[in-house]
Amino acid sequence: MNNDFHADKPVSIESEDRFQRYNFACRIAKTIVQKKSTEGIIIGIYGAWGEGKTTVINFIDSELSKNEEVVCIKFNPWRYSDENTLLLNFFDKISKSLNVKLLNQKERTGRWLSKKSDFISCDIPKIGDISKVVNTIGNWLGSVDLEELKNRLDKIIIESQKKLVIFIDDIDRLDKNEIYSVLRLVKLTADFTNTTYILSFDEIAVSKSIGEKFGSGDLDSGRNFLEKIIQVPLVLPKAQPDALRDYCFEIINGIFKINNLDLPDGEGRRFALLFTTHLLNKFDTPRLIVRYTNSLSFSIPLLAGEANLVDLMIIEAIKITYPNFYSCIKENAEYFIGSHKDILGKSDEDKKNTVKTEIDRLCSGLKEKEKSSIIKLLQEIFPQLECVYKNMASYPEWKIEGWYKNKRIASQKYFNRYFSYSVIKGEISDVSFNQFINSLPIASEVDVIDNIERLIENSSADNFIYKLRRSEVDFNWEVSKKIASLLVIITELFPDNPQNYFLPSQTSRGQMAIFIFQLIKKHNNSKEQLYFSKEIIDKAVPLEFAFDILRWLNPNDEKSENIFTKEQIKEVWDVLLKRVLTEVGENDIFEKFPEEAYFICKFWEGLAKDEFNQYVHKILDKNPQKSISLLRTYLPRFRAMGDDKYRDGDFDEKTYKYFITILDKKYIAETIFKIYPETELRKQEVKWRTRDEVGLSDFEMVRQYYHWYSHDLEELK
Repeated sequence: MNNDFHADKPVSIESEDRFQRYNFACRIAKTIVQKKSTEGIIIGIYGAWGEGKTTVINFIDSELSKNEEVVCIKFNPWRYSDENTLLLNFFDKISKSLNVKLLNQKERTGRWLSKKSDFISCDIPKIGDISKVVNTIGNWLGSVDLEELKNRLDKIIIESQKKLVIFIDDIDRLDKNEIYSVLRLVKLTADFTNTTYILSFDEIAVSKSIGEKFGSGDLDSGRNFLEKIIQVPLVLPKAQPDALRDYCFEIINGIFKINNLDLPDGEGRRFALLFTTHLLNKFDTPRLIVRYTNSLSFSIPLLAGEANLVDLMIIEAIKITYPNFYSCIKENAEYFIGSHKDILGKSDEDKKNTVKTEIDRLCSGLKEKEKSSIIKLLQEIFPQLECVYKNMASYPEWKIEGWYKNKRIASQKYFNRYFSYSVIKGEISDVSFNQFINSLPIASEVDVIDNIERLIENSSADNFIYKLRRSEVDFNWEVSKKIASLLVIITELFPDNPQNYFLPSQTSRGQMAIFIFQLIKKHNNSKEQLYFSKEIIDKAVPLEFAFDILRWLNPNDEKSENIFTKEQIKEVWDVLLKRVLTEVGENDIFEKFPEEAYFICKFWEGLAKDEFNQYVHKILDKNPQKSISLLRTYLPRFRAMGDDKYRDGDFDEKTYKYFITILDKKYIAETIFKIYPETELRKQEVKWRTRDEVGLSDFEMVRQYYHWYSHDLEELK
């Protein structure tokens, strides 16, 4: 991972000036140099955190240092614990800058003894602890009146014939007591001759701190206090939006370059439009830009190839500029990526109102224009949010599929990645999956199978086939044949567990059958389609999976789905039937394939009715008991919500009428009578199963058939 983090450092060279601070600083420096009066003056440079106050001070210092008559001093008030220490060290800093000793020999000796007393600890008879004695002597020798020191220092400044410029930066970062001490220091020494103070701070922050210490405790009280100290208040000019934009985009381009990444033209324009329209005005200081781009330096390398980079850059910008919105999005995904339907599929107004209320809460304190802008931005990256403000319940599935394919934050499959900065355990990495897809044309069959096994092992068959299906339109014919030919021989990797789904086609194996059908369907050469379909049907294991594929290949009422004629389907069916009969051997389809028997019968009688009848007659003539299996094969089946398996329905009139269009009703009845004599069937009342009843006995089923059969005979009479 390549990172290019930017330190939030002030600059001091004119060539590094991005926000027109240098000229502002030069004008201040020029004014100081040209100042004729020898009276001291206090200049305040006001600006918010991160606006570039320290940069301006550096530029002023740089310009003034070119003049030999000016001595610049940067005083850091952070190091001192009390006012006396602060003041003494301030005086000491000035004297050293002028290469003059402020204290005489006696005073220096006294200060030295006071400092060393802590290291001397021994008792002397009749005197006691000598450290206390030394400290007392030191204090007596080193004692000097502060007013005297001040006058002495002022004289030194006058004699130096220099202009003194004292910079005190970052005052707004001190606590309120420390701020007050610094301002007292400046006020006390403001009358130094030929001295200019330049104080930089956030005026609002300092005014609040001073207001809390004095006056009524409000902002105005603090400002009134400042006005008595600062003689020349200068507000730092705002950085121009264009300069901030260019600075931001320059750093982002560098992040993309160092990580060898590119944005497609359309995506680049999308980011520029969203960022400049809705977010740029919130990045009003260089420091915010640095915070934002440092966040991107971390997140982009982690999610490159795993998320939509434009959505990532926008959500990271929201994190910096609207942290309360970011937290809400992270914790309430359903508000932003879920549909707004009720159980009937209609617009859920209660849910919509909940979302609106929450967004209104987040927008409290924003002006109407800014509120409108942030809501519009959220709708751009979370389109489902549009439904909240429109007469919609959800976007259509094809739209949602598009969000998935483009790895958008609006996709439920990708949302969490934008907040975890990683592929969550159990998901398939898009980078790994794309490597697999790109290797298909050249990889050996063994390598392809190994790669599939690895991807499934690290995730699941469901996730793998889900991603594969979203790529099906991108495969050319050669790759389609390769991947399909391999999938049909490794079906054991794809569980067939229909009890966990309401529809069998929802299983990973069912989805794989649809995937193979779609690959064949989108090819534009009928002859090649047919040849490959027969090849797949002959190859698929287990044999039941070949049934699944043929179900999709078979023509139906939707003309758009018909890729083969009935004659062509017969060719494919013949390949499957040959495999079926080979596997059945001496047994029969009802015994060998009880779950697929209806599919076999339906296909066979639809494509070769006489041949199918001959097969049935052969089975029943040999073993009349098989007529029970035959009838049960044609029973309607249903599965209620919550059922683990399908249930048999009744042999109702509709089933009977369809059944006798295929097989001779008299022949079937006579075969049944060999098991259950007609006299026995007549004695029993027909019983129809209620919906809650489970199972239908063989006799009950036969009696239902006989009910319809005898009804037919009565009508004939």
